[in-house]
Amino acid sequence: MCLKLITVQKNAASSHPSELRPSVCPASAQPLPICAPLDYCPASAQPWIKVCPQPNSPNFCPEVAHIYRVITYNYNATDVADLYMLQSYNDLNQQIQLLSTTPLSRDDHSYIDSGLGAAIRMINATQGLRDNYQKVVVFFTSQYDYYYNYPEDQAKILKSLGATVITVNTGGDDNVQQNLHDKIASKQMAFTMADGNTTQELTRALLAINCFCRPDWMQYHYPLKSKDIYQNYGVCVYSPAIAMNRINAQNYCHGLTMTSYLVSELDQQKRAFNWEYLNSNGSATHAFYNGLTSFNGTWWWDQPNGMPMWPLDPSSGAAPQRAGCVADMKYSDGTYSWTPISCTNLFRFLCESVACDTDNYCDSMQ
Repeated sequence: MCLKLITVQKNAASSHPSELRPSVCPASAQPLPICAPLDYCPASAQPWIKVCPQPNSPNFCPEVAHIYRVITYNYNATDVADLYMLQSYNDLNQQIQLLSTTPLSRDDHSYIDSGLGAAIRMINATQGLRDNYQKVVVFFTSQYDYYYNYPEDQAKILKSLGATVITVNTGGDDNVQQNLHDKIASKQMAFTMADGNTTQELTRALLAINCFCRPDWMQYHYPLKSKDIYQNYGVCVYSPAIAMNRINAQNYCHGLTMTSYLVSELDQQKRAFNWEYLNSNGSATHAFYNGLTSFNGTWWWDQPNGMPMWPLDPSSGAAPQRAGCVADMKYSDGTYSWTPISCTNLFRFLCESVACDTDNYCDSMQ
């Protein structure tokens, strides 16, 4: 199978708050480590990698995918290109040339446990380096044969090391695809070249993987029980297990990260998510502080330090009847209301932050 990895160019940044971003994060370039084992292809169809222009070019894009290894395998696995220690564009070109000079296997057998094993060794060797990046193994194969180890056990190891495993079936065998889907690939990450959409599917998958939250934060999606990674929004929500007054709650959220603030409720779906998430651990919370605040007679949504507040859209909900602090309250009849209260009242609250991705780089997972 031939490997074709592309850089993904950045879209223009949105002027709206993060909550209004598309259902998946923006189509940014991916700063995430990729290990790409591939069942090596004939000399007539050598693999290639499309790279950005030279750094002094006006089209240079600094945020390309960080590809640690390109591994070819049949009976044995071989590191063909080590892209982890690149220091210059020339270094990258030299490593790519290795792909076209690698000898083709003379053995017809192709054991996927050799390729998966090489991926495990590679990720183990880089533990502690760039741990705040997402890790991806893209596995290309047309067969489901193994020699020493059960591939499903190796896939579990890769996932336990924090890697998402993407499989690409380069052949047309439905049994191979079923095994890759059921035993190797991470959820929603099993693709086949037979559908002709591999490049688009890999791009979409990498975008979804590289839109993620810090530990203990929940990525906004609806409904809350949904497991569809492609429906995640570019927003993360955190629920502190404490109650505070309004000022302390706001300061607490702003102090968590450079991009965090008291939670927004820009539409009814987000409001429903906030309530579900707040009560998802079995607690019965009937009121919490959100980021709605009044200033000079106008209602605004809280935003990160240094960012302008976002005005309340009347379609989001009815504005409170008087200025001051408000809490989102649930009443006995099941209705909700942004209710004016004393700013000294102690309530639970939710914090919000944009998701980690290329445009919003998270240098720490704390």
